[in-house]
Amino acid sequence: MLNAQSTLISYPPFVQRAAIVLLEKNVPFEGIKVVTDGETK
Repeated sequence: MLNAQSTLISYPPFVQRAAIVLLEKNVPFEGIKVVTDGETK
């Protein structure tokens, strides 16, 4: 079985559903959040 790590690049709020599905299915992933001007980390 392939054991690959996925990277989810998020631009809030659009990626929230994808992250929820991955967590529900216990799929390992790394999250990277894109920060725009005026937004806090």
